[in-house]
Amino acid sequence: MELRLVVGLLACFFATSNAQKCNVTTNTDVAVTHYKRIPAKTVDECCSACAADSACKVAVFHIDHCNLKDQMRLVPSGSDFVTVIPGGSPSPSPMPPSPTPAPTPGAPPSDGCFRGRGEWGVPLTSQKDLAAPFWQYRWGRAPYGTMEDIAGVLQIVNGGSQTMWIRYGGNGIGPGEEYDWRRYITQPSVLNGHKAHRWNGLNEHGMVGQGDGFKLEPGEYQIVPFSSSACWAGATLGCDEYGAHCAVSPYGRGSGTGASASEQPNTLFEWTAPGVWDASLVDGFGMPLKVEVDGCGAPGTGTKEDCGGSDPVTYLELEPSKCPNKILTSAGKYLGCKSMCACQNTAKWHRRSTDPACPGMASIDSISNKPHSPGGYCGCPQGGCVQWLRDLFHRDVAGKRYCDAITAMTADSKGKRAVYCQAYDDNAGTRSYGNGIIKATFCNKGFEHFQTATRNATIVV
Repeated sequence: MELRLVVGLLACFFATSNAQKCNVTTNTDVAVTHYKRIPAKTVDECCSACAADSACKVAVFHIDHCNLKDQMRLVPSGSDFVTVIPGGSPSPSPMPPSPTPAPTPGAPPSDGCFRGRGEWGVPLTSQKDLAAPFWQYRWGRAPYGTMEDIAGVLQIVNGGSQTMWIRYGGNGIGPGEEYDWRRYITQPSVLNGHKAHRWNGLNEHGMVGQGDGFKLEPGEYQIVPFSSSACWAGATLGCDEYGAHCAVSPYGRGSGTGASASEQPNTLFEWTAPGVWDASLVDGFGMPLKVEVDGCGAPGTGTKEDCGGSDPVTYLELEPSKCPNKILTSAGKYLGCKSMCACQNTAKWHRRSTDPACPGMASIDSISNKPHSPGGYCGCPQGGCVQWLRDLFHRDVAGKRYCDAITAMTADSKGKRAVYCQAYDDNAGTRSYGNGIIKATFCNKGFEHFQTATRNATIVV
């Protein structure tokens, strides 16, 4: 009996000593960029590494590595994130959240991101303060687009009248990565109006195609880090409770060549930081989108000159009636607009000279591989291709009709096209992201006939 008591006291002593070495908090991350990352197999290894480094105030153990950090900003996270603080000092409380903005009254209409149709989500200029307790804002001064542009603040809003699932992907914002969006989406906070959103990962519960996803009801929003490279976000409609089996853009981003699940186009908000943002319609388009950028002038801060002349607000008022190459369901319901490159690919895959959905297009035999592969409406990266492609779209009836339609629906303050209508159309397609404070609002005008799917049920169209 005495021996067992002694052994128990020793175990308690060693456990207490180890606990004093580092204070351990599970389901917690630190919203500050690490200054060093080292391999680690256990929490204890991570604790020892931080305790041995005089610059380390806190460390985060995640799966197989340890991130050492010199600032403390605790945020809720998944079960695979463990925060360790050397010295046994008690864990500091997370920074107090900013006051919750007043909710926007009413529900948005299906065209809620069109000009004069209301403000949904939180104001653009309040985003930075709301995000401050969660991650470090790291952005250079104007002119923007330098290597100092590392981590900004993006708000994604459902400005439409129906439930959306937002699909997204990119280098650095996926699960377990430095600016992992999931940790902010699944926790209620000021970043989402204190309402956590349902999240699902690619290839889980029937979610296929590209990108993970999260659910937004009409008027709801989510604030996440604006960072990393080759990133994108797009909206889908008519999905089940897992964001799968959607009626509109079920693959997140498809080829834009037809009505099947993998072919349906989507309107994509794309960016790379440092770099620019764009909304490429080279693969066709679906739902409307509004993009607001702070630092480029009113209604935000800065001036247009700070952003190389880019407007602070860009409207993609995409309407089915103005689409020249409609993609329809078997019941005749509009699914999106086919681009000229998609027209070319569709004709090629079906071994036809032209695509019936694209009236007036040139025979693919006359443009394929010109001046280089794949050529034609799809363009090519080699020298001389860009000008050749511009000339084609200028003289070609179908190509000019498509680009003219996009220009009419996306014109900037100077009346010029604000987004891509053809490959390598960088002179029209890229925009400045300003000071990295961005708001992207999706709408569902033209898609009102699609309703939310129920599991193992037929989509109502």
